[in-house]
Amino acid sequence: MRTIKLLCLGAAAFTLTGHLVLAGSSGTAFTYQGRLFIGDVPANGLYDLQFTNYDAAAGGNALAAIQGLNQKLEETRADNAALRADNADLRARLEKLERLLQPSN
Repeated sequence: MRTIKLLCLGAAAFTLTGHLVLAGSSGTAFTYQGRLFIGDVPANGLYDLQFTNYDAAAGGNALAAIQGLNQKLEETRADNAALRADNADLRARLEKLERLLQPSN
């Protein structure tokens, strides 16, 4: 009876370890099930493929373009914040100069 329990526990541990190894080893390879052509000739050999993800099945926007626009927006916001700070500094300096140039009563 004890041998059966040990065998069951060993099998369960072996199975769990196999699942954990499989879960941690995800790569970038995939299987393409279709046909690739160059003109009318089937493609044969190694090729570098580029894929674009869209946010809709038809008439969608390329997600990479949206991410690029979001990055540009964040950069523009940072630039605007710096310009606003410079503007506030220049306004303060201008007000100080105007006060110095006012005729004293």
